[in-house]
Amino acid sequence: MKKNKVNNDIYELILVGGNRLKEDGPITEIYQKAKIKKIKTLIITDKNHLNKLCKNIIFENVLKKLNITYKVFTRLNINNFKKISNNNTIVLFLNCPWKANKFFLEHFKNRVFNYHAATLPDLRGAANISWKILMKDNKSFSINIHYVTQNYDDGRIILDSRFKLNSKNKLLPVDYLNVIQKQEKIVFNKFINFVKSKKFPKGKIQNESMSFYWPRLNSEKNGKINWDWKQEQIILFIRAFSHPFDGAFTKFKNYKIKIYNCFKNTENVKFHPYQNGLIYRIDKNYFYLVCGSDSIKIKKDDMILPKDIENINMLGKRLC
Repeated sequence: MKKNKVNNDIYELILVGGNRLKEDGPITEIYQKAKIKKIKTLIITDKNHLNKLCKNIIFENVLKKLNITYKVFTRLNINNFKKISNNNTIVLFLNCPWKANKFFLEHFKNRVFNYHAATLPDLRGAANISWKILMKDNKSFSINIHYVTQNYDDGRIILDSRFKLNSKNKLLPVDYLNVIQKQEKIVFNKFINFVKSKKFPKGKIQNESMSFYWPRLNSEKNGKINWDWKQEQIILFIRAFSHPFDGAFTKFKNYKIKIYNCFKNTENVKFHPYQNGLIYRIDKNYFYLVCGSDSIKIKKDDMILPKDIENINMLGKRLC
């Protein structure tokens, strides 16, 4: 009897997207978990993710180092996916650069999911940690996996892990990510078990009356500090763009200065708005700067000056 030919190009699980900026997860993390469970898995990524810096090296080199099977696509071309999937293939988006259209979703009916590293429905979209810091909302957080629809992040939630954060508003994005990385290991284990059993829960409907959508942020475009803002607003803004992101920035003449953290200065002095942006004191550890009639202090290690102005005395200089 002639044996059926096995198609080695068909995968049980297809992961679409990439790792976070300057982080070793999440897509490689769940790939490794699927490998342990002997689930045939493929990563689909794009050129931007491929060249993105993970913790120490670019994503492409991470994939090669871990001996991960991957393909590079320019879009969610359903014809390309048909060649590598069957009626049981599960698709999971993780930092996916593309939006799924109705043809894609119809082909993978009820088998397309998204990993969303933020609370839903109030943190739909991107740059969720930065938006949360800006809104001074650090009491709790959650990560989840939900069904993908034609709209952003509004599908039924099948896995939801909620956790509390430090009550003090000194958290930087990297602090959120450290907690998220621990929690997502648990969520990924549960999802991989669903894939192995081929049984998925119906999921919980999201409350649309509580939904908020926030767009993607880019430090180079969106990270400019306005020194006319109030003291607290500036502190939150600077922290929202801090590590592992590329930092908030300000300018001195034509030079760009990056700032990654700052602190409230408690001097009992009220300044005039004309003084906003002025560096009025520099000591061994800090720059002191006027903003919104108050002042902040910035550790020298948290302020990166371009080499051309490293030797300039910044005392009395105005940042804008």
